[in-house]
Amino acid sequence: MNSSNSNLAASFTGLASSIKAKHGEINKLHWKPNIPDDKLRNAQVNYCIPLSEEIVCLIDTTLLFNNADTGIALCSSGMAYFNNWIFAKQS
Repeated sequence: MNSSNSNLAASFTGLASSIKAKHGEINKLHWKPNIPDDKLRNAQVNYCIPLSEEIVCLIDTTLLFNNADTGIALCSSGMAYFNNWIFAKQS
């Protein structure tokens, strides 16, 4: 991970700490290293995230099963998302 990616990851980590301090845990918002393995795998497959990409934050937008089949992933080099109406996209 290069220095700008390290800074991005540090920024996300700081943001996570601020959110947790103010609101406590949010069950659909997961920060590394506390992303459940099943949700991490589903996000990698459904959002077309390469295995080499580090997922720093996962927002699960799945309505019924909370399995991260749909959602948003903040990654070390950008963002990826998937919902039921569009194809997976990474920016």
